[in-house]
Amino acid sequence: MKVKEYLEGFKGLFSGKTVAVTGSTGGLGKQLCDHLAFLGARLILVDRNPKKQRALIDSLTEKYPLLEIKCLTVQLDDPVTVKGAVDELLILKPDYLINNAGSYGIKPEKGFLGFNKVFIINFLSPYCLIRSLFEGLDGNSFKAVCVGSIAYRLSRIDISDPDLSKSRLGSAIYGNAKHYLMIALSEMLKYERLSLCHPGITPTGITSNYPAFLRALIKYPMKLLFQSPKRASLSVIAALAGRCDRYSWIGPSVFGIWGRPRLQKMKKPTQEQIDAVCDLAEKIYFKYEEI
Repeated sequence: MKVKEYLEGFKGLFSGKTVAVTGSTGGLGKQLCDHLAFLGARLILVDRNPKKQRALIDSLTEKYPLLEIKCLTVQLDDPVTVKGAVDELLILKPDYLINNAGSYGIKPEKGFLGFNKVFIINFLSPYCLIRSLFEGLDGNSFKAVCVGSIAYRLSRIDISDPDLSKSRLGSAIYGNAKHYLMIALSEMLKYERLSLCHPGITPTGITSNYPAFLRALIKYPMKLLFQSPKRASLSVIAALAGRCDRYSWIGPSVFGIWGRPRLQKMKKPTQEQIDAVCDLAEKIYFKYEEI
């Protein structure tokens, strides 16, 4: 699959449209922004690192001189800054939001409402961000895409311990948070302008908090075995252009790891799990609105 040739199929869909991208300076985020600039979109970089934002702007405008870019700074582990970003986005009125940001290897420190920060970054803040924008923008013209993870497949839901605070396994805590997010957003698909996707497995900065020796150990095997961010990000572009049914998402076609993006069924949770996740999401959103 040739990346440029694949992108050509979306020419005209996003030209002149404004796309807000969270986690825009990470490995997958930078590639998404490059693809969107190639397709003629305007960009809003929603990111925690102003220095990296400026570097990305310089890189993109050198390649695409007519590109229009704005920046918002947000810390997804702090819902107060998320709410501030929502207020700014409601003024800017993007046509699309891509929730791409995520974090895997950070220490599970406690934050908002006593949840660990991995859960806040990967579930609580994205859910509140997306829901707030749907409630504040015109649902007939605004669309959101949320990037999930195939770690969803391997995670378990413990209703008595939503953020897996009793676990020390980073992959379990991360996968669990993504699991909650995919369930809560699947139940929001009544909006019809919300798509879910995943990039498979790709080497990005999500492992930046790993010990240096471990990053060095996995760096080259990952490059050899899995798709590059340039290719993996195509699933996000496909989700931006396409649509999903409940408990389906768009990702690489071969074992969810390689190949052209396609619509796939997700493993559907039990009704008890759905009820528990949605009840928690509702309570969290109520507290978030009180900020």
